[in-house]
Amino acid sequence: MLCLEVWYFTALILVAGYLKNAEVSVDAFSICMNILCWAAMIAVGCNAAIRQVLLNHRSEHNVAGVAIGAGWQAFVACVNIACYYLFGVPVGLLMGFKLKMGVTDAVEYAECEAVVKDFPPFREAMKRRGIDDMDLVMVDPWSVDYYSEADGGPDRRLSKPLIFCKTESDCPMENGYARPVEGIYILVDIQNMVVVEFEDRKLVPLPLADPLRNYTHGETRGGVDRSDLKPLQVIQPEGPSFRVDGHFVQWQKDGKIEADVKLTGILSLGALQPGEVRKYGTTIAPGLYAPIHQHFFVSRMDMAVDYQKHKKSEPDRAGYKLVPGSNCLPSALAEAKFLRRATFLKYNLWVTSFSQDEMYPGGEFPDQNPRVGEGLATWVKQNRPLEETGIVLWYVFGVTHIPRLEDWPVMPVERIGFILMPHGFFNCSPAIDVPPSSSCHSDLKDNGGVIKPIDNHELLAKL
Repeated sequence: MLCLEVWYFTALILVAGYLKNAEVSVDAFSICMNILCWAAMIAVGCNAAIRQVLLNHRSEHNVAGVAIGAGWQAFVACVNIACYYLFGVPVGLLMGFKLKMGVTDAVEYAECEAVVKDFPPFREAMKRRGIDDMDLVMVDPWSVDYYSEADGGPDRRLSKPLIFCKTESDCPMENGYARPVEGIYILVDIQNMVVVEFEDRKLVPLPLADPLRNYTHGETRGGVDRSDLKPLQVIQPEGPSFRVDGHFVQWQKDGKIEADVKLTGILSLGALQPGEVRKYGTTIAPGLYAPIHQHFFVSRMDMAVDYQKHKKSEPDRAGYKLVPGSNCLPSALAEAKFLRRATFLKYNLWVTSFSQDEMYPGGEFPDQNPRVGEGLATWVKQNRPLEETGIVLWYVFGVTHIPRLEDWPVMPVERIGFILMPHGFFNCSPAIDVPPSSSCHSDLKDNGGVIKPIDNHELLAKL
């Protein structure tokens, strides 16, 4: 047991060593070593107790095997602890501190914001716009793609921050995105946390503050909240009619799988010069416009049903029917740079033979990947057979968002998605034996609990 525990803890430290900052690795090592020390002390104590028993019963041969086993176990424990010290911790520290391998977290967003705010040319540009208090400034890093050597090489992680400015630094519910800072171009090297390019291109007035567009209560923002909304309650007194156990879902006869993507959030706005109108955008408020844009999603579906391979000669076997929802194609021209990597957007449906390594339609790390067309566009050119093998269905769906006035400041939910309908699972409609709702019966009963007939005109009145 001690041997297994030692290597388990060693693996834990090695995984933690992949962090950019190995503090977690060191902390985990300290905790694990405390546990290991206690385990070693228990093993040594047990070995000492067994030794004492042997001394008291030298003439008894039935304890000889126990003595040898205990001795070897203590030796194995010492070897494992030594390996833990000699290999586990140094490798974890090397990966974490020296090689800087692995996972990065959202802390970089805060670091990027601090770098931009401390950059002297940026502070001067904000002063030109009447902003001296950097606590009012919001910096949102957006990733930048690699296209050529002019971008500094694929090993650089670049970000182009968008700048916004609040009116009050002590109001957490203020909508800072209502005041975009236009005209400042800044490029940050996230890997080294330095500004590599900066340009103050044009001076655009900051949009006026509008308290009615904040996220506070009506009285606070100068408006009035509605009072005519009625409560809506959904109650399931006996619980839901489905169960989820790990990756297995058990539900009432239907078999339908529905993917529902809900788009909401805050529009990313731009500032306008007085009297300016953008052709490909909607003027949301005075001095503010929201550009027309698109969102795309890719659903990767392993279509294995009953763990069987697909055959052309069995068209009536159980499967799924793909029912698309609303969809669109990219509105960009064919030579658009982003389509070099997002070639999967050219079609809404792709089918490939199953491969465990093919997980991402644009290939791995598409922002920095210099290989054009990697991913689905490359995989389908391999001309692999789709019969007598497992297949993967890639459904590409998206929406063209033409912003409305009603989308600001918080966008109502807009839905897109698709449905997988069962084909050949049932002999007839699975809803044929569903009993009527008891709530419907309650409206049809008289005071004695007997169902009473309803005239046609009364039924129409209820409808």
